[in-house]
Amino acid sequence: MGECHYLYGNVHVAKEMEVVTRLLDLSGIGGDRLCLRWVSAAEGRLFAEYVTQFSELTSRLGPFDPARYEMELDAVETALTSRRLRWLMGMELSLTQKGNVYGETLPEERYKKLLQQATEEEYQSALVSAVIKREPSSVREIAFMTGLPVYTVSLRMGELERQHQAEIQSFRGTTPLFVYAAHESLEGSP
Repeated sequence: MGECHYLYGNVHVAKEMEVVTRLLDLSGIGGDRLCLRWVSAAEGRLFAEYVTQFSELTSRLGPFDPARYEMELDAVETALTSRRLRWLMGMELSLTQKGNVYGETLPEERYKKLLQQATEEEYQSALVSAVIKREPSSVREIAFMTGLPVYTVSLRMGELERQHQAEIQSFRGTTPLFVYAAHESLEGSP
């Protein structure tokens, strides 16, 4: 670490891999389907060993069926591209080592907990969004389809509504049915 030609490139990649691994674990796909190893151009034999080890691991895990995890993969991709996670991953060195304008830094362990919490919350929001993009759903239906607790779905739905990403489409009796709020871009409109 720290010997990257691009200065902190390998530090950023390592952080991104931690987040992707966590998201794959949260999704049920499994973070063990992902591997990162550091190898220089002069270490061809070591590279071959790593490839062999990873090939054996993926063989034991069996084939991956992306159709079975369509909603989860959508949520992983959405979470990875969220502003919150991109900002947190990109600001690690500034937050933990350089400090803010007052010279205050965030302890490494606090940063890791913050990133882990943000990763989980962004995945949950993305999973809820994936459901309501497909069909109008109640909080209980979303909880059933995602496996998330009703309370968690309710929290994430409130956040999505405040961000204008979800809205009530209709009611089934007194139960609101939520849909994804796909607002058109204002660019190019008269």
